[in-house]
Amino acid sequence: MAQSPEINRTPAEAALADWFAATESGRTGEGPIGEMRAEAFDRFRGQGLPHRRVEAYKYTDLRATLRTLPAAAEPASREAAEAALAAAPVLSGEGFAPARIAIVNGRFVPELSDLDGLDGAVSVHGFSEMFAGSADPALARVGSLAAGVDDPMLALNTALFDDGVVISVTAGATVARAIELLHVVAGDAAVTTMPRHAVFVGEGATVRFLERHEATSDLAHTTNAAIELEVAANASVTWAKLQAEPLAATHVGTMTTTIGTEARFAHLTMTLGAKLARSQIFARVEGEFVEASFDAATFIKGEQHADNTLVIDHKVPNGVSQERFRSVVDDRAQAVVQGRINVWPHAQKTDARMMSNALLLSEGCEAVNKPELEIFADDVQCAHGATSGQIDEQALFYLRSRGIPRRQAERLLIESFLIGAVEGIGDEEISDALSGRMRSALDLG
Repeated sequence: MAQSPEINRTPAEAALADWFAATESGRTGEGPIGEMRAEAFDRFRGQGLPHRRVEAYKYTDLRATLRTLPAAAEPASREAAEAALAAAPVLSGEGFAPARIAIVNGRFVPELSDLDGLDGAVSVHGFSEMFAGSADPALARVGSLAAGVDDPMLALNTALFDDGVVISVTAGATVARAIELLHVVAGDAAVTTMPRHAVFVGEGATVRFLERHEATSDLAHTTNAAIELEVAANASVTWAKLQAEPLAATHVGTMTTTIGTEARFAHLTMTLGAKLARSQIFARVEGEFVEASFDAATFIKGEQHADNTLVIDHKVPNGVSQERFRSVVDDRAQAVVQGRINVWPHAQKTDARMMSNALLLSEGCEAVNKPELEIFADDVQCAHGATSGQIDEQALFYLRSRGIPRRQAERLLIESFLIGAVEGIGDEEISDALSGRMRSALDLG
């Protein structure tokens, strides 16, 4: 019987295969979860780490970047977890006092979390707790939102995640405190983490989330995180992501989301850290009269590479979406924006608009824009555009003529360019906190 030729595996891919094999027999989550893991790893094994010949990863070659992989992170000691959380930068803003879900080395640490004020409106369970015998029905739904997404890094997370949280927001609840998912890594060696979160927001609920990935060292960690988010009918969800991992790190973050009838969803991605970062969202508008917005604010320099990828499917009529990306790129850094809007047959009256703007601060940096539209309905309003350029010399001259030094004037113009994306999320508390963090990052020398 003829055999298929062996695919050459990189050391990282071989290590991932060993990782899965070593944990498969004794891993938590038997039954449907175990079957889901095995199927996911089969899909990953058939593709391997994505590379530039894969169209969706044409500009972000993970196979070349991740030739080797740090060891899988072990659970942190209480002392090490406390130290790592304490080392995370403090976000400050008027009235900003979020509840906190602590994720250390990819694992939920309930004893170091702050869930005050969420009782009765929000339930939070760690996967390890649920695998141990919890009867929470949400566990059976894990993986359902990601099932239709063909992405190798999402499949890899599904196969290998150890922990994370399942969050359920009660229908009709209005959650006053924002909920922060704070990810840090503890220890004195580079590691690989694969946290997984599943979030289910009930019908008519209102809730805000802040997802943070913070640097507490300068180690070359690798993160492959995944989030499933279900936004039910008439719900209002605000989600902000701050990626500020070590400048030697590699970060891949995937969100899959479905948005129900008359729901409002606002998402912001702020990218400041990691040597290579890819934040990708796969969104499905599955109910009529949805209002969705996706904003991204990126500031990178040195040798950094940041990739913001968004695929949004309008599957039903009368949906509105806005996609706005703003990137500031310096030195030899590269910013990539890939946005794709799919309008399905019968999704009439869809209004979807995408814009990407890049500000280039040096001759050696690069901004790559790849907007796409695929429309199978005729009564729609859809558009996309992209611009790139340098700081406006007239605006710079105006500020300098008012006695502002050149570097300070440049910083003010860069800040004003990015602030539009940060404020696009429509939540004053979160945007103020993130704006302060962005200002501290704008150290132009």
